[in-house]
Amino acid sequence: MTRIQQLDAHVVNRIAAGEVIERPASVVKELLENSVDALATRIEVDIVNGGMDLIRISDNGEGIHPDDILLAVTSHATSKIRSDADLDHVSTLGFRGEALASIASVAKFRIRTRPEECPVGRELDSHGGQIVINRDCGCPAGTVMEVHNLFFNTPARRRFLKKATTEFGHIAEHFSRIALANPRLHLVLRHNEKLVYELPAAAEPLERIRRFFGSEVADQLIAVSSEADLPTGGKIRVWGYVGSPSLSRSTRKDQFLFLNGRWIQDRSLQHALAEAYRGLLMIGRHPVSFLFLELPPALVDVNVHPTKSEVRFQDSQLLYRQLLKTLRDKFLTLEFRANIEVPGSGRPVSGRSNELRFDRPATTVQPQKELDLWASHATVSSPPRIGEFARSSSNDRAVFTNPDVIAALAVEPHQRRGALESAPDPPEPADFSDPASGRAS
Repeated sequence: MTRIQQLDAHVVNRIAAGEVIERPASVVKELLENSVDALATRIEVDIVNGGMDLIRISDNGEGIHPDDILLAVTSHATSKIRSDADLDHVSTLGFRGEALASIASVAKFRIRTRPEECPVGRELDSHGGQIVINRDCGCPAGTVMEVHNLFFNTPARRRFLKKATTEFGHIAEHFSRIALANPRLHLVLRHNEKLVYELPAAAEPLERIRRFFGSEVADQLIAVSSEADLPTGGKIRVWGYVGSPSLSRSTRKDQFLFLNGRWIQDRSLQHALAEAYRGLLMIGRHPVSFLFLELPPALVDVNVHPTKSEVRFQDSQLLYRQLLKTLRDKFLTLEFRANIEVPGSGRPVSGRSNELRFDRPATTVQPQKELDLWASHATVSSPPRIGEFARSSSNDRAVFTNPDVIAALAVEPHQRRGALESAPDPPEPADFSDPASGRAS
């Protein structure tokens, strides 16, 4: 009979590393977050062979006190929380005290650090979790962390890594998220001693967006912002940039959500984004977004996922409503044009996007919860249904009068494709001429 026994700390760290450290990009993410939490203003990232041979991250942050350097690579040792109560209002990117211990257990790990107030620095080397060097050293204020030969003691894990270019692609993705969330930072990224990015501190994320995604994307972004008081005190703020309807993607990869400076994934908020663009994008297209959400840390539980990429909101509908209202209120003030392609026709039908009404047709049956949510965002008391003629306040003419387009818009997305496929080819949209230019759209 096999007896139960307590695992030693080294084995525990190796197991924990499997959840926290999946690949070189995971190491870069954890170390970058440590540098941000240390209030660094400059961070340099050096990568060799996709991070499999070397990851070096240097910052000018607060550093680690020499007396604490051994604790830094001890599991569940952290400077960011002190008690169970602190978990209810986490304001830092890291807080569990697992990352450095996990990295040290599966790599050759070196830390050189010096706080500004200390005359000398401290150096620590760990090979697979075993401390081999712990001594004073000379170094500038801040911290340098080097990770050599990742997974050298777990060859099975190393064999599952992809080629260097693929692994570096994942690293660059995490680097870009930190850069977008923290424009105040001066960031440098090098791969195999070649400069990839040097990003001086910027006043606004838009400058970073332009650098990563180019002017073609940045010039088609719409600035949005809103703020609301919370019943429990404090405020909720939504701001950032979203793409015009002419800027869309076939996937959601270019949808960036940041909550209190942390990149997150949240299906509910992605749904709110999709709802805001209902009727503005063709079927199968997704908007581009760079949205920053701010709310009191006490209303968010970030301790629900090993990589902290998913969070749990105390009131998810509150944030959903605020995001949806922010985008719709903005869209109703704009004059961009929407193109809705009728499948089978090969031709788009154009019209002013601010003529699209954000109410659902009365003939569509929806779950009561979703209907109540939709009703709470109505921006007009009695808007006409999508099947009725709408009048433009700018030129007082009917728009979206094509019956096939009206029929297509009057059904839900999951019904829309069948309705469109059965619709006959519409006539040429000559009635959508632009009165300002005298030319057809």
